[in-house]
Parts: sequence; structure tokens; C-alpha cells
Amino acid sequence: MEQVLEIEGMTCASCVSKVESALAGVEGVERVEVSLPLHQARVAGGRAGELVAAVSRIGFGAHARDADASSDLLRAEQESLARRGAERRRAAQRFGVSLALCLPLLGLAWSGMAGVSLPGWAGYVQGGLALAVMLAGGSIFRAAAKRALVLQASMDTLVALGTLTAFSASAAALLGGGGQLHFAPAGMIVTLVLLGRWLEARAQAETGSALESLLTLRPERALRIEVDGEEVEVDVSTLRPGDRLRVLPGNALPADGVVEEGASEVSRALLTGENRPEPVAAGDEVAAGTVNGSGALVVRATGVGGETRLAEIVRRVAAAQGSKAAAQRLADRISALFVPAVLALAALTALAWGASVGAEAALTAGVAVLVVACPCALGLATPTALVVGVGRAAREGVLLRDAETLETLAGVTHVVFDKTGTLTEGAFAVERVLPAEGVAEGQLLVFAAAVESQSEHPLARGVVAARGERGLPSLAATEVRAVPGAGARGRVAGKEVRVGSPDWLRGEGLEVPELELAAGETAIAVARDDELLGQLVLRDALRPTSAAAVAALRELGVRVLLLSGDRREVAEAVGVELGVDESRGEVSPEGKQALVRELEAAGGRVALVGDGLNDAPALASASVGIAMGQGTDVAKASAGVVLLRDDPRAVAQALRLARATLATIRSNLGWAFGYNALTLPLAAFKVLHPVVAAGAMAASSVLVVGNSLRLRRVELPQGGE
Repeated sequence: MEQVLEIEGMTCASCVSKVESALAGVEGVERVEVSLPLHQARVAGGRAGELVAAVSRIGFGAHARDADASSDLLRAEQESLARRGAERRRAAQRFGVSLALCLPLLGLAWSGMAGVSLPGWAGYVQGGLALAVMLAGGSIFRAAAKRALVLQASMDTLVALGTLTAFSASAAALLGGGGQLHFAPAGMIVTLVLLGRWLEARAQAETGSALESLLTLRPERALRIEVDGEEVEVDVSTLRPGDRLRVLPGNALPADGVVEEGASEVSRALLTGENRPEPVAAGDEVAAGTVNGSGALVVRATGVGGETRLAEIVRRVAAAQGSKAAAQRLADRISALFVPAVLALAALTALAWGASVGAEAALTAGVAVLVVACPCALGLATPTALVVGVGRAAREGVLLRDAETLETLAGVTHVVFDKTGTLTEGAFAVERVLPAEGVAEGQLLVFAAAVESQSEHPLARGVVAARGERGLPSLAATEVRAVPGAGARGRVAGKEVRVGSPDWLRGEGLEVPELELAAGETAIAVARDDELLGQLVLRDALRPTSAAAVAALRELGVRVLLLSGDRREVAEAVGVELGVDESRGEVSPEGKQALVRELEAAGGRVALVGDGLNDAPALASASVGIAMGQGTDVAKASAGVVLLRDDPRAVAQALRLARATLATIRSNLGWAFGYNALTLPLAAFKVLHPVVAAGAMAASSVLVVGNSLRLRRVELPQGGE
């Protein structure tokens, strides 16, 4: 079972590395991923109490919650966001107090530097103000002290050492009656660090705005209809499956359910990015977080709390945002050595300047080295981009499983569509009923629908719908088994009934006539024991956005292939109409899997887009499996990417976002490494004053987060309308 720990006190990549090491050392832990911007650790295995204790022993705060808790996942995530909001407010308060104290300190220091004659007590006032500023930034020193107690160091250690060194040297000079005072730099260092952390916290809040938007979709209160018919307003956490709920026009649905009374339309815009309202009436399923339109509805709840579709989306987004990219693992390993290396460099710098020039130069250069170093930028470079990229994808109706999926998706060279339900509507309608001699049309449909009623395949749904539309009776089928790539078989009224591909039944020894089929038409044959009952011809229309989706992918330099179990002529006709690079028909599930392996063996990286049970093996074999939102549960479980809206253009949009996110991660890491490589030597050679160094350090983290936020404005391909 995966658990989530809320971690307090992490400020840089070295903190992340230490927390991960501590958690990985707990007995039973199989996997650990720690996110600096989310202040969370996701842990597979281990006991919650032991995990919290391990984190506490190294000087960080922690409390645990169950990542898969079905009681109320949404509320747990909301509480997590609320805690981070409270920390942002505390960061603003700390900076405000520090700034108010630092301004008069700077006034006194600059007056002295400008030649203004100051009374003897002015130095003591500067010392008192600097001490007050340090107390306002007490969290820095407390964190450094906690790390020191367990013989560890972090960015707080660097800032605390630099500040205390400047303050102590100034205090000694003041009390000794000689030497330069550095109270103002000490106060400025703390103030600038607090400013950076406040701005960083604000920017990080923006990175998580997509998840926050999802969490606000579900209302806090619901109208429950009691047994006696009375309507009572209750907290959503008290809802249970089976409750009847009144949903008024304009209100969001508090639970997943089935409409029992009323007719309206629901908007999924905030949930899936789909702007078109969807009509609903009695018998239709509705989801928590969707917004009711103009009509009042009575809904019977089927999923509440952590068991709703909205909760599953939140769970997937949170897990993906908290996962770790390969590039970040390298940065974390470097960061583990970064702080000790900076401490050593600062000591060597101070010794070199002290031996060659004097104590004043040693102090200035040593403090500058300590405060200019920024492991924070290294720690934020990858996770902030990942949080924003995954969040933007969720806004567009694209759910990514984890950081590894995003990295793989960015490198995709081939996109393979399984035609039915992806490029086509997947809503087959029976066009012709062709019973065998002596068999009635109704009999053919009833026996076919009996077996197909237990299948999720789009063809099966079309057959069942045709029986219902004609008002025909239903028969029960038992021992129903799917035959991958062929059809299904079961027992109806004591007879074995097979429904599926005409070629399959021919292979089983039955004589099935060849039919003339138009483009987009598919035939299925029905047999009872060894008797052919007839054939059904169904048609599936292309989605209106399919051609645009193919065009958008080709604009991204991706090769597009279409696979289908339909006849080769049908697949090729559809491929020509859509403009794909290659079409293949009469492909079995094993054939789809073999093609994926063939393309990847040739050096390609393949994304396979599917929606049905027959896609699962190929989805699992592809570099990236992409499941359409209305597809089967098996397909979604096999896929690394789930599209919440049935619009194939989302595939191109997911690919564009993945590439943009990976590019942002690379630029962030380039900046983080480049910043430290440039500023540390400048500080060591006394080119950077400690105050300038502190400002540069504070700005570096904010710039990394700001660069990541640009992903929210990345233009996504549409491929035409």
C-alpha cells in the first residue's frame, strides 16, 4: 500500500536526498519518492509510525496519511493544500517583519558609509536590529540547528553559518572597539533569503493550481432525500452509496451516480476540458464534479468520497506530480554532495584570503561563498516543471501515470491508433440484419444480444442497443468468454452461441457467406451450436476531429499508423480519408503487439492509442499506452496515459506538453548548474559582495519556478477544426 507523508522543513535538494535516504532505510519500504515543491513523500511499504519516526530523527517534521484512502481522498488533499497555504502566509509574515527591521538597519549603515557622524551607541542599535532580523528568520537557524544535531547540513546551514559569521565578527569588532561592522549584510542576507522563500512559496502555489482547481469541483454540501421524502442538507463526507440526492440547476454533483428523475445537461469542462454540455436523463450515469445545467435532477449515488471518478483523477494527478524524473535522480545525487562541497570551498576561500590579505577579506569572501550557493534551484528544477506540466495536462483532460511516462512520451516517434473507438466514434449502429434461411430477424438479434450484453466491446454495445430499440425480449447467457480478436461465446437456452468475426466462424467449420461491405461497415456472424443464425452489419462513424488529430501529430514530426481488425479494404479507406502514413487491416491483438515490438526493435518509440479489451497486450508492450476515456477498465489499467475526453487531438496535445515539460526541465537544470558554476568562483574571488550573493541566491530559485510556470501558457496543437 502506498502512503503519503506530509514533510515539514525541506528547503533544498539536499533535504530531499536526506529524507529519501531516511525513509528508504525503514524496514519493508520498497520505493520512496520525495517532492520538494509538494512537500510530500510517497512511500510504498513500511509502517506509518516508523516512517514518521525516521523523518523526525533527522530533524524534519512529518505526518502520514493513506494515499489510497477511500474515506475522503479529496478532503485529505484539500487539507494538504491548506497547510501549504498557511506556510505561505507565515513566510510572508516573516519577510514583512524582517524587512521592517532591516530598513532602519540599512539606514544607519549607509549613513555611516556616506560620512555622516553617528553617535557611539549607533553600532549597538545596528547590532540589536540585526539580531532582531535574525530572530524574525529564526526558522532558518532552527532548521540548521536540527541538521547539526544529527551531523547533517542543508541550505539553511549555509545561510545560518554565513549570517552568524558576519554577525559574530561585527559583534567582536564592536565590543573590541575596532574593525568594520557587518551587521547590515547579516540582516540583508536573512531578509533576502526570507523574500526568496516567500516568492518561491507563492510561485509554487501557482504550480499546483491545476490540482487545486480539481479539488474545488466537488461541493462541500449535498441535498439528500430521506426515506420520508424530506430533503436535508448534509456534509458530502456523510454520503453513502445508494443515497438519493437532489441536484439543483447550476450546482455541481457531489457524487457519482445514476439519474433517477429529471432531465438536464451536465458540463464536464473543468473536469475533462470538454466544453460541450452533455444531455442527461433517467438512467444516465453522471460524475462528481460535473456541473448540472438548467434542470433539477434526482441522482442515486453509486460512488462517494474517494471512490468517485473525480477522486481517481485527483489520485492520478497527485501521484504523477509527486513522482520523480530520471534527471531529478541525478540532481539529487549531486545535491547530496553539494552542501559539504560548499562548506569546504568557503573554508578554503577564507583561509586563502586570510593568509594573503587579511581577516576582513577572508570574512567577506567566505560569507559570500556560503550564501551564494543555491541547492534549492537544483531541487526545484525538475519537480516544479513536472507539477506544472502534469497539472496543465490534467486541465486538458490528459492524465499521466508518472514522470517516467512523461519522459517517454516526449520521445515518441510513432503513434499507432487502433481504429475503433479512437479515430471512430466507437458507437456502432446495426445497419442491416441478415438472418439465415428459416431464422427470424428478432431471433438473430436476441441470441446475439444475449452473449454481447456481457461484453464492453463497441460492437457488442451496438448489438445490445439494436435489440432494445426494437423492443425485443432479452435472454440470459451463461459461461460467456471473450475470444480475443475474434468475438465471444456463451450458453443461451442450453445452446452454445458464438458471436464474432465471420472469419473466426469459418475457421470453426461454419459456412458464412461473404458480404459486400461499404467503408466503415463491419459484419459479425452469429451461430447456435453448429447452425449459422445469420449476420449483422454495423457502421461506425469517424470522429469529427480525427483528421485534425492526425494532421497535428504529423506536424509534430510523428509517424501515424492505423490498425484495425476490420477487413484490409476498410482500414485502408479510412486511412486514406484521415491522411495517416500507414494502414493495416485484419490485425489480431497478437498482431498489434507484434507490430509494436517490430517498430521498437527498429529504433522507434511507440505510443499505442486504444480503448478496448483487445488493446491491452499492445498497450502494455508499447513504450507508452494511451487509453481513451470511454474505453474499458482493462485498457486504462494497461495505459500510462488516460484521455478523459474522447477527442484524438488530445494525443497530439499530450505529446506537445510532454516535450515542452522535458525542455523546461533541461533548461531549469542548465540554469541551476550554470548559476552555481558561475557564482561560486565569483564569490570565492571576492567579486560578489555577500549582500549581492544573497540576492542572487534568492532570485535563482524564483527564476526556476517562474520558468516552469511558462508551461501553463504553452500553445497546444489543434490540427485545424
